[in-house]
Order: sequence, then structure tokens, then C-alpha cells
Amino acid sequence: WKTIVDNVQPDEIAVFSGSIMSQLDDNGFGGLMQSRLKGHRVSAKQLPLGFNSMPTDFINAYVLGSVGMTGSITGACATFLYNLQKGIDVITSGQARVVIVGNSEAPILPECIEGYSAMGALATEEG
Repeated sequence: WKTIVDNVQPDEIAVFSGSIMSQLDDNGFGGLMQSRLKGHRVSAKQLPLGFNSMPTDFINAYVLGSVGMTGSITGACATFLYNLQKGIDVITSGQARVVIVGNSEAPILPECIEGYSAMGALATEEG
């Protein structure tokens, strides 16, 4: 990584990633949505940890310290592919020389797995 950053300007690095489901555990949107129901207060961390762009924002700001372009395009099963296409676009257009592309779906809770199973969206041993 040092070799890369020594050879490109900080604004020539872009980051694209996302999380269609956001962070749904007690630390993210799950806790935010359930706090009052459980008689608790919302914490200052729950909203930002629930943002679907948090993987991008975190990598860009805290890991890279980047000043380059960022973005988060989400869409069902194609979040990674949408962000990959955006990364290709900014490289071919000359807007960036290095692009980090990713996708993060963590944590996926049992409730989500049940929902996907009810939709018939998960493979099973039998199926």
C-alpha cells in the first residue's frame, strides 16, 4: 500500500462500497429502532453504525485518511457489482487512479436469515 500511496496523489484514490442491509444488531439500526420499545435511550453510535455507507466512510476516513472520491451504491444482491462498475467508471474517466471496492453485510442476524428463508432466497441442503 505504501508503494501505491507514494505514487498517486491523495485525491486520486477512490472508495466505493456499501451495505444494503446496514448494521442491524443492537449497536446499529436494530438497537436504534428497538430502544424505546425496550425502555432504553438511543445511543450516539447507533445511527451512524446503521448507515449503509458506513463501510465506505470508515475505510475512506479512518483507514486511508483519503481525500478522494467516495460513494455507496446499494441494491439487493448486486451492491458489490454496482460499486465495482462505479470504480471502473472513475478509473476509465480519469477521475481516479486507484479504487478500493467492497461490500459488507455484517451482522446478518437470525431474523434476517428467517426473512430470506421465507422469501425462498436462500439455498438449502434439500434445495
